[in-house]
Amino acid sequence: MCLFRIIIIIFFYFDVCVFIIFFSDLFFYERGGKKINRCHGQPAPRGAGEECFHCLFIYLCTYLLIVNDFIFGEVGARRCHGYMEGGPSVPRAGPEVSALPRAYCFGLGLGALPWLPGLPSAPRAGPEVSAHFRRGAAPLGVGVAARGRGRSGIGIGIVIRIGAAAAMKDVPGFLQQSQSSGPGQAAVWHRLEELYNKKLWHQLTLQVLDFVQDPCFAQGDGLIKLYENFISEFEHRVNPLSLVEIILHVVRQMTDPTVALTFLEKTREKVKSSDEAVILCKTAIGALKLNIGDLQVTKETIEEVEEMLNNLPGVTSVHSRFYDLSSKYYQTIGNHASYYKDALRFLGCIDVKDLPVSEQQERAFTLGLAGLLGEGVYNFGELLMHPVLESLRNTDRQWLIDTLYAFNSGNVETFQALKSAWGQQPALTLMSCTGMSSWKKGTFSHVLQSTDYTATHQIYAHHSLVHLMAFSITIRRSAHTGQPITVQLQTPFVPKSQDLDLHQGPDFQGAHYVYGTTLVPEVEGGPQPTVHMLWTPVPQDLTLCGEEQERSWEFLTAVAESEEEVKRSYSEGLALIASGSLHSSHIHAWDALWQGCCIDLDGPLPLRQALYGCLYYLLSAIPPRDNPGFIFHGISPGGLSNGTQGEDYWGHVFWDQDTWVFPNILLFYPEAARAILEYRIRMLEGALRNAEEQGYKGAKFPWESAATGQEVCPEDIYGAQEIHITGDVLMAFEQYYYTTQDQKLFREDGGWKLVGAVAQYWCSRMVWSEEEQCYHIRGVMPPDEYHYQVDNSAYTNALAQRSLRFAADIAQDLLIPVPEEWVECANKIKVPFDMEKKYHPEYDGYSPDEPVKQADVVLLGFPLMHSMSPEVRRNDLEMYEPVTDVNGPAMTWSMFAVGWLELKEMQRAQSQLNKCFSNITEPFKIWVENSDGSGAVNFLTGMGGFLQAVLFGYTGFRITKTSLLFNPSCPDDVHKLKVTGVSYLGNKLKFTITKEEMRIEVSESPLDPPALPLEAVLEESGQRFPLGEGHSISFPTVAGWIQRSPTKAH
Repeated sequence: MCLFRIIIIIFFYFDVCVFIIFFSDLFFYERGGKKINRCHGQPAPRGAGEECFHCLFIYLCTYLLIVNDFIFGEVGARRCHGYMEGGPSVPRAGPEVSALPRAYCFGLGLGALPWLPGLPSAPRAGPEVSAHFRRGAAPLGVGVAARGRGRSGIGIGIVIRIGAAAAMKDVPGFLQQSQSSGPGQAAVWHRLEELYNKKLWHQLTLQVLDFVQDPCFAQGDGLIKLYENFISEFEHRVNPLSLVEIILHVVRQMTDPTVALTFLEKTREKVKSSDEAVILCKTAIGALKLNIGDLQVTKETIEEVEEMLNNLPGVTSVHSRFYDLSSKYYQTIGNHASYYKDALRFLGCIDVKDLPVSEQQERAFTLGLAGLLGEGVYNFGELLMHPVLESLRNTDRQWLIDTLYAFNSGNVETFQALKSAWGQQPALTLMSCTGMSSWKKGTFSHVLQSTDYTATHQIYAHHSLVHLMAFSITIRRSAHTGQPITVQLQTPFVPKSQDLDLHQGPDFQGAHYVYGTTLVPEVEGGPQPTVHMLWTPVPQDLTLCGEEQERSWEFLTAVAESEEEVKRSYSEGLALIASGSLHSSHIHAWDALWQGCCIDLDGPLPLRQALYGCLYYLLSAIPPRDNPGFIFHGISPGGLSNGTQGEDYWGHVFWDQDTWVFPNILLFYPEAARAILEYRIRMLEGALRNAEEQGYKGAKFPWESAATGQEVCPEDIYGAQEIHITGDVLMAFEQYYYTTQDQKLFREDGGWKLVGAVAQYWCSRMVWSEEEQCYHIRGVMPPDEYHYQVDNSAYTNALAQRSLRFAADIAQDLLIPVPEEWVECANKIKVPFDMEKKYHPEYDGYSPDEPVKQADVVLLGFPLMHSMSPEVRRNDLEMYEPVTDVNGPAMTWSMFAVGWLELKEMQRAQSQLNKCFSNITEPFKIWVENSDGSGAVNFLTGMGGFLQAVLFGYTGFRITKTSLLFNPSCPDDVHKLKVTGVSYLGNKLKFTITKEEMRIEVSESPLDPPALPLEAVLEESGQRFPLGEGHSISFPTVAGWIQRSPTKAH
């Protein structure tokens, strides 16, 4: 060890000599015939050597301390041993030196020598020093110096080896040499040198960013040299995200992917202080992995980066890079749906105009194909609206635009007509055209086509045989093939349930049979219904034999509440299959239903499609006609119960049925509306029990109703406080009575008992306020569910008032004495009103600008028709429109639209109605509860509200005690509106409305039972027009009403 130390001491003195010899080269270099001071980057005046002698002194002192610590420090021996045995390549100074700046050099510092605070950045050895080493001036090997703050240096190492030292980085020399590389580039290089010498790091970063993006400077390995000789010297001063942006251009010139990946991994470590920079670096690594075919690592990178992106606030500059990578990955693996989603997200993060036209066209083409091929991609709306798709217009690929529009609208005829174009695409050869062949037929069709065959899958719930669901497979061969054709089938169905105690019974006529009871009763001690099910077994494949041209296979599922009923229904289905009329009988039932109602307009296609879709889904939810044995269980917001626990309201019945769906059904099919009311009558016993349990008289209908009428809402607060449901139920009875004058429902079928019980409930729920001298209803939750335990909800109290007045009116019609309490409570109940601001506060103590969940006070105007002036109606709309939650339930904006239509504010009405379209999913026009896609699916409530905006908004229909009002208000883009099948007092009416003229025709006036004769009356002129079957009347488009004619003749 002593010998070793002696050798080190000799080397030390040798180093000092060499250091002094090269002093001038270290601190000065020649440029333009002048000596430049490396310390200050300025021309050296006379005596510069003396002027910078303090620099030499500082270096020598630092060097002595380092070597002393290395040789004589307590860990010196360990360092020497580790260094000689291949240990750490960068020995560190001991504690005696640790107080010095960390950027020091071990050995002869020709790289990042220690530079104390207050002095310029570390000087570099000039070309003269490098030349000395190249000439063999250093007989000893050159080792790696200690490094700190990202700097490195070259010094005399401990291991003795023969060889010349590596050339040192010479930033000024590199920049000077680069300036002479081309006459057009000198200014740029000079600018870089100027910013570097002045240490203007931000401006220098911006200049470098421009530099690396300039194709003139991105030739060969120029950017790699730029990084090695220049950027690496100040990269620690560059914003991390900008550094990665620069380095991404550098790695493009690296021909070896392994080198590029290593370089990016090192960069990631350097920028780990910035999440965005790390994400961008990881995304670039993922892109390289994708290019070399390492799909597994690419997938893992995408998952990791996506999780990091979710933690970033909002959309950042790195999102587009990620979506570009993820979409390319999904395109590579053939995941069309995920590619479609992320490719659209990528386009949403950039300005498409920045892409070359050729790239726009390619992205539009691949997006269109992915949309058509992607499993579960139903909504092309975003793509159809995106400007990138227009890049294909007037090109040989325009057929894709036309195909997308045809597919999106469900136009199978146009879609098939375009097959000559899309059929030439290999990826689309076996493409399925999925959609309803006709929304009027109630059949879902799925068509698979190839050059050899066409396979059609149809599925439908039989409209008149209510216990049957059927599906069929039809295979038709092409003329030029005679080989057997086999189609494989898959079914996920397993006869198991978490809700039913199922048992397997004996097969019946080739069908499997299971039955069982529900495990949990609706209410404690309640009944547990039994379910019976038969279904045709589904084989693994179907084969069309060589001699067959076409063949169909039919499969049935029957579900009923008794073994007898399920077997009867299944047998009836088999008989219709045998006669070849199963599907045709289903279509016939739908045709008969459509003949009774239609809404058509000359206006925007999306509006027409939305109307057809809404009407179809509502008609699908109503009870079947001419099926007296069928027990109807009401309409849930999402139709039939579906989903997992808690989803889509468990199939329970809310106010949605009575307030939002019922009026549309009533206007076309009073008999179906009656079935809805009969459901409420059957639930009356449960409603009476609900009121009694809460200490009130009469009937309180449950917020969530099922099969008993008792409250089944899982959250107590809604069932206890959202009592407006009771008034909503009675309003439906009122509308039905005034539309049909069906006294039988009330006299004989339980309707009056329900009306009287509701009136009793409202009276018992009110308390008298001595202070205000009126009745209050306290502690309720209004339709705006953001507020609860409030007093005097405007909607609830106005609805209670309307309930009591209707109860008194129908009692008089039925010659039943009217309790005075009903009249007094109706006349003296408080409906909050602000006399100063002339609007209705939502409840006592409501503060303007307080957020509201959904339509509430605006419902006073419609459907309640609460008496108010146009000024107050406008104030209510203007007060609540800006504070209503934009993500609230879908039916909300329809009611604002109706309000603005009342006031003839067409543009404001249309802007509200347009909000509803974000709740519609393509291509089948199925609604979701909330505009962000959350909530109940097949949201009939929203569809009902939308239909009311047209049926009661555009037409101005209002059902009153003595008439059906009309007051048309159609938007400018609706040129003609036809509503066929409007039912009023037993008659069927057809309304045709244009801006200039209105025509009314009685299309049907039955004699058994006889319909009441009608007449039309114009509001302003008082002119009367008798209405007879088969005749029509016309007049200028003005307000008026339909009423019972005083004459008995038709």
